Amino acid sequence: PSRDESKSFLFKNASAAPPKAGAKQPEATPRIGRRPLGKPSLQPTNVEAPTPRTGRRPSEARKSALGMSPETPRRPSQMTGLRKFRRAAMSVKLITALADFKESPEVRRQLQILRSPFEKRSDVDISELVGIVKHMDLPFFHEMPEQTFFNLCRYLTVDEIRKGKVIYRAGDTGDRMYIVWKGQAIARVLSPCEIGHTAEDCTCAKKHTTLAKYEPGGLFGDAAVKTSNKTRATEVVADDNQTLLLVLSSQHYEKVMAGMHEEMIAERVQFLLQIATLQNAHKEEQVTTEELKNMAGYLKPA
Repeated sequence: PSRDESKSFLFKNASAAPPKAGAKQPEATPRIGRRPLGKPSLQPTNVEAPTPRTGRRPSEARKSALGMSPETPRRPSQMTGLRKFRRAAMSVKLITALADFKESPEVRRQLQILRSPFEKRSDVDISELVGIVKHMDLPFFHEMPEQTFFNLCRYLTVDEIRKGKVIYRAGDTGDRMYIVWKGQAIARVLSPCEIGHTAEDCTCAKKHTTLAKYEPGGLFGDAAVKTSNKTRATEVVADDNQTLLLVLSSQHYEKVMAGMHEEMIAERVQFLLQIATLQNAHKEEQVTTEELKNMAGYLKPA
């Protein structure tokens, strides 16, 4: 352009009015690529940073932000980490104690005998079981002849029961007696309803009252074996993580007792035959063997 045109162009731009204060500025076209150094990030600033988990209960402000009621108490079923750890440690301790008990060579041999068939048990094996029961010093066996006691131990078996498992309930028909070898069990009954509901209509939480605790050497359930009343009066529950019970059934008890009774009658018949009058009457068949057995049944031990 000529010199005059250039001057007129410069004077024209210099006299242009500056933009007004409230005027809308044209939007800048965003640049694609890396942002210049020193520029702020385009990330939104109103996003709340995640709260680090510390294992503690949320604060009142946090509860309000999450819409939780600050008055809501903690449920009783929820346990802290320390309580869970202590309970797990106690369980491991009890299970370890039983494992150590069962790992003993003597106990392993006794368990093998108790789990073997009755007909395969030798006299040495039965003597091992006799030693277990004699060590407990149970009054149930005090007045029993040695041979009868020996024969009863032949039919002992073992049950391994976990904590909380019901061994038998009240009202059940029983046919076995139990001896606690390791662990413990409790006898309990259902507590009456605090509101006064009958047993059929009550829907309240069931509560039990403990009547007795059976530790190693304790015997229970013997009434169903030695009496005609087979109905259980209480409920018995295992109260240890691992409980070992020696078991004797009523069938084997009656079998041994019947054999003992026959031996006792035979001894008394031999005693009666020492009397000359009865001996001569028996030889002449004036008194039969059955009559002598009936007479022996009326004899009382000295």
